[in-house]
Amino acid sequence: MDPENRPIIEATVAAYRRYWTAVLQSAEPIWSQLDLTILQLKGLILLEVRDKLTIGGIADGLGIGRPSASIIVEQLVQLGLTTRVEDTVDRRRSLVGLSDEGRELVARLHRGDEQYMESMFACLCEDELAALTQGLDALTGAILASRQ
Repeated sequence: MDPENRPIIEATVAAYRRYWTAVLQSAEPIWSQLDLTILQLKGLILLEVRDKLTIGGIADGLGIGRPSASIIVEQLVQLGLTTRVEDTVDRRRSLVGLSDEGRELVARLHRGDEQYMESMFACLCEDELAALTQGLDALTGAILASRQ
């Protein structure tokens, strides 16, 4: 890292921290109403990131045994947050994915209430919106590039 960039990087990290604190505070009413265990919540987020997984894939992703993963999946199916369908390639396996309700819940938890964010964006001028969009696109590109 270029030492000359250190102050702006520190300022950006501080701004990022303030942003996420504000987003989490705005999502607090959603979080406080959840009746999910941490493992159930982790399972939902894992399915958001990886789309459809087998029970074994969920177990591996969460670092738990297959019997525990099977119980978590069954609980999430009963809550209407996930679906379980037979794998068309291997009928001995089931594929688990988010239901529409699960996808909506994870989106609200993970990204905040998008209608709320839209109303916040409406408070910004055109130049601020353009700068924000450019910055978010650049950050997304850097994240994706670092994963390759």
